[in-house]
This record gives sequence, structure tokens and C-alpha cells, in this order.
Amino acid sequence: MPTYDEMISRLNTKMLSFSLQGNETICRITDDQRIIEQAEKTMEIKTFVTGDYKLYATILGKPDRAQFYCTWCKMSWSMWKADANATGDLWTQNGLHQTFQVGSTIPAVNQGVVSASLLKSAPATKATRGMENC
Repeated sequence: MPTYDEMISRLNTKMLSFSLQGNETICRITDDQRIIEQAEKTMEIKTFVTGDYKLYATILGKPDRAQFYCTWCKMSWSMWKADANATGDLWTQNGLHQTFQVGSTIPAVNQGVVSASLLKSAPATKATRGMENC
């Protein structure tokens, strides 16, 4: 099964093509140049992740931990509850991977990272975030 990144990459290299066959409109996701050239209309595919914090936490390897740890930094809920203006060290893909590799079941050690991240290429940045404490 492809990783989340691989699926996004595969879609981003394809086109959405629309063709008429009789009375029907056929819609295809394809990278076949012959189909694209014969299509009545084509559209480039752009993908992005949207969802709630639970979905994003799951993608980062923190399933069911969204309410306990910041999605983007290494702060726990109790840390940012004590100081709403506090900011923690941002997670990186390498940091998520290293924390998962430790294999700890102790929350203070794993900081909510209990599975491999499904997102391998795009680090969390302020530009990609919604409303949060960081």
C-alpha cells in the first residue's frame, strides 16, 4: 500500500480528463497522453490535506493523542494550558521518525508519537497551520 505522500504525488502527476462517449460524459484520472490529447476538457489535479486535528494527528503518527499533545510542537496540553502564549519546539519529520523509533509507551517520552508518520515529505510550518497555540 502506498504511503500518504506517494498517493498525493501520484495524483499530482495526473490530469482529470472529460470525454463524451455517446450521451455519456466519461471522467478519468490519468497520465496517459493519448487520453489527455483526445479529451474534450482536461484539468490539472491539485491536492491538499484538510480535516480536523484528529485526522492531522493520525497522519503525523499521533492517533488518538490530538487532545493531549500539540500537533505542531512538542508541548503537552498541560504546558500550553499553563501559559497560552507559550510556544514549543516545532516537530520535524526527522524528529517524529526518531521519536517513533525509540518505541516508548511512556507519554512523557513519546509525546504522543505511537506510529509511523504517513506524511514523509512536508514538514509542519506556520504557513500550513490553522488556529493553534504555536
